Amino acid sequence: MGEWEVRIDDLTDKQREVADLIGFDNYLKLIEYYSADTIYIPKPDSFARIKRNKAIVAEFNGYNYNELAKKYGLTSVMIRNIIREKIRETGRTPQPEQMSLFDPPE
Repeated sequence: MGEWEVRIDDLTDKQREVADLIGFDNYLKLIEYYSADTIYIPKPDSFARIKRNKAIVAEFNGYNYNELAKKYGLTSVMIRNIIREKIRETGRTPQPEQMSLFDPPE
C-alpha cells in the first residue's frame, strides 16, 4: 500500500467491523481500490425490487400499465415510473413483441 502501513489497530470500530466481516486483506484491497470514495451498500430487499422491476419491464407491452399494477400490487403511476426509468437508462422504449437478445430461441 505504498509508504503507508495500515494495521488493524489503526481502524475505527466501524472500519474494524467491515474488516472482520470480509477479512483484513480484503479490507486493504477495498482501501486501495476505493480510497476517498463513497460506497453504497444496498439493503437485501432492494434486490427483490430490482428483480420485480425487470419483470415489469419485460412484461410491458406499451399499454398494460393497469394490468401490471394489479399483478404487482403497485399503482399505475409506479408502473409508469419504473418504465420511464428503464427508458431513461436504455434511451428507448421497449417494443411490444420484441424479443430480447437474451431470450432463448423458441
